[in-house]
Amino acid sequence: VPRIWRVATAVVDHAPATGDREFPFAVPLLDEAHLRLSSASAGAGARSAVDALVETLLVRLLSAFAPGLVRVHVWDIGRLTAPLPNLYPLAEAGLLTVHDPTRPEDMLAELVGHVRRVHANTMRAGHTSVREASAQAGRRIEPWRIVVLFGNNEALADNQQRELQWLARNGLYAGVHLILADVPLSVNTAIETITFDAAGRAHSGVLGPSVAIRLDPAIPAAEVRGAATAIADEVRRRRGRPRTFGDLLPAELGAERSDVELRAPVGFADGELVELVIGDATPHALIAGPSGSGKTNFLYAMLGGLSARYAPAELELYLLDFKEGVSFATLAPGTR
Repeated sequence: VPRIWRVATAVVDHAPATGDREFPFAVPLLDEAHLRLSSASAGAGARSAVDALVETLLVRLLSAFAPGLVRVHVWDIGRLTAPLPNLYPLAEAGLLTVHDPTRPEDMLAELVGHVRRVHANTMRAGHTSVREASAQAGRRIEPWRIVVLFGNNEALADNQQRELQWLARNGLYAGVHLILADVPLSVNTAIETITFDAAGRAHSGVLGPSVAIRLDPAIPAAEVRGAATAIADEVRRRRGRPRTFGDLLPAELGAERSDVELRAPVGFADGELVELVIGDATPHALIAGPSGSGKTNFLYAMLGGLSARYAPAELELYLLDFKEGVSFATLAPGTR
C-alpha cells in the first residue's frame, strides 16, 4: 500500500532556475494521515481547485486497488445536489455514498459506529489496526473509507464536532480517512494541510511558505466518468452470478479441525467469501431480523457449512426450534 499519494508539483521560491527547484509533492493518506484543505483566505476560484484536487486524488486511490477496496463518503454543506458528479457512477455499485447536507449527525453516527465495530473485531483477533491484521492475513480485510467533507469554514455543532474529532483520532486504525475542505478541526492526530492563499497559490503545512504547490492538472471530466463507470462495472462483475449453497461447500468434506475455532461460510460480499467464526473470542452468535428476512436460510447455510467442514468427531449439533418445530425437520432423523 503506497504511503504517499501525488497531488502536485512543489516549487522552491528563490531557487536557481534549474530542475532542482521543482519536485513531486505527495501527501500521506491510507493508514497514515488525514488531509485538510483550506481555502478560506483565497478567492472564489479556490473551490474549483479544491474540487479538482479531491477528484484527482480519489480517482488515483480508487484506481490503485481492486474495485471495492476503496469506498467514498461525501458530505457538502452547501449543495443539495451530488458533489463530485463525475464520480456518481460509483454510487450504483455501492462505492460512493452522498450524505444529506442538512444532517451531518447521521453520517458521523454511521462512521463512528463503523469504526467501533472494526476496532472490536481487530482487537478480538489480537491486532491493533486493520493494517496490522491485513498484513498478517496477506490481503486487505476491510475496505478503506475516504470521507470527504466540504464545509464553509465554520465549525459544526458542538456534539458533531466532538464526533468528528473522535473520528479523526481513531479512524486511521480502522481504515477511515478524512479529507476536510474548509472544515475546521483541532485534534492531535496526523493531518497534512494544504492552504490556498489570495494570490491563487497553494502551500503545504509540512513544506512551509517558501515552497509553492502547483496542483496537478485536473483529469478531464469524461475520463473521470469513464474510470468511475469501469470500476463500478468491475465490482458488479466480481459479484457475479447468483450464488448457491454449493458455492459454500469445501473441496474436501470433513477435513477441518475444531480444536481452535469453528468457521462456517455463509455468503459472499463483493465476490469474497464471508465466514462466521465461533471460537474463544466470539463463542456465540446472535441472528436477528423480521419475519421473512432470511434468518432460516442463514441458519441452513451456517449449519450446512459447518457440517461440510467438520467430521462428526469434531462437531455435534443440538437443534431446538421453539417456533413451529419444522425448521430443522429435514436435518434430523424421523418421520417429521
